Formats: sequence, C-alpha cells, structure tokens
Amino acid sequence: MRPAKDGDGYTLACPPTFEAACYHTASAVGSNIYPEIARVSQPTLVVRAIAGEQREGGGFAASPTVPDLATHFVRGRDLPDREHTHFLPMESPARTADYIRMMHDTRGNHGDNGPQNPGGPPHLPGR
Repeated sequence: MRPAKDGDGYTLACPPTFEAACYHTASAVGSNIYPEIARVSQPTLVVRAIAGEQREGGGFAASPTVPDLATHFVRGRDLPDREHTHFLPMESPARTADYIRMMHDTRGNHGDNGPQNPGGPPHLPGR
C-alpha cells in the first residue's frame, strides 16, 4: 500500500497484473520455494486466514497458503486467523500491525521452531 496520488487514502503498491503474475509463476511447474524457505533463520509468523472455506476456482475467503508452510521455516510459527480473510492487511490494518509488533517484541523467544498452531490469537500488545 502507498498513499494515493490524490491524497485520499491508499492504493495498491503494485499493479494488479504484477500480482496476478506472481500467483501464476508460483503455481508453475518447477517453482519450488521450500529449499529457500528452509534457509530463513529469523522467526517467521505465517498468518493464514481460515474465516471461510477455500473454494475450487478461486476466491480468497480462506488463505491460499498451504497449512504446513510454517513447519518449513527454521523458526516458523503458524497462526490461523479465524476472523479475517486473505485480505487481512486491508480488512484490519490494526490487527496486522499487532502481529508485526508481537513478532518484534517476542523475537528470539520461540526456540527452534516456535509454537505451532497456538489455537487462538496470541497475546497482542495493547489489546
């Protein structure tokens, strides 16, 4: 997101065609990010929307992220978000900021892999 040119609100930082190309490329045969993910050593929080069911043919009520993604990071943590969709950053910028603050405030305190599937929202600063 970036400030809108007219000064009224915000707009997407990248053109929709670029974002669509990212999804297309990520699902292409030969696209395998798991070896690179395994090299990420900093604590990583994977927030997955599970507010709705993923429907065949698209839609983003639920996250398109595979459920075990966090397990592929050295210090990954999976956090299912039952209150939002894939568009969490736009639906709730405050919650998104809380997640970022939580990771900043607790960095280095998750052991090797961190807690997996904590079962509910984490304690969020300021809540």
